Amino acid sequence: MEAYPNPTVITNFEHLIDIKNIRAVDSNKHKEDILKTKIINDVISELGFEIFNDKISCHKDEFEVKMTNLINNNELFKNSNLRTLFTTLNFKTLKTTRDFMKFVNEVLSNYGLIIKSVSRRSKKSEGKLNARESCYSLEFINESINEIIQYKINKGYQLYDSNNIRPNVESFIYSHLIKDPEDFESNDDDECDDECDDVVNPLDVL
Repeated sequence: MEAYPNPTVITNFEHLIDIKNIRAVDSNKHKEDILKTKIINDVISELGFEIFNDKISCHKDEFEVKMTNLINNNELFKNSNLRTLFTTLNFKTLKTTRDFMKFVNEVLSNYGLIIKSVSRRSKKSEGKLNARESCYSLEFINESINEIIQYKINKGYQLYDSNNIRPNVESFIYSHLIKDPEDFESNDDDECDDECDDVVNPLDVL
């Protein structure tokens, strides 16, 4: 069985957990990774999501307000030089939510994440289900990513998590994906010593 399809994505995701997990020896690469990590964490936060909480969903109207604010204020959208650090996707004026989703998911896919458009029923009113409503949620592209990180930790890998945001994995359901910790190392520079349903997925899995 194959391990996680793209080991670099695991490394990038670990950066989001804590910037102390950025271990590039080359100083320029280290600074670049810190900058990229900050930008992605800002994007996720400004849209109201958390990387380990896929239960958070954002109603369509609220999401579009946050999206507009993000486009107008976040450096990822304002600075063309920064955009090239994340994607080769041609940037154009983001006139629709569809345009935004295509662009931002291209960027987030490098971190193993995706924003999905889903539909759900709102809370019951007088015992009846209300009509479905559109909303958005942030989820893993490949659910095995946190399990693989836990496996690395169990084998001696030191993962920093200053804010204790990563849940421990109690049981392994993706063991068929796991080989050795080296399978999940990226080809970056050497390290330093130191309730939604009816999912419409705009990206295929990695």
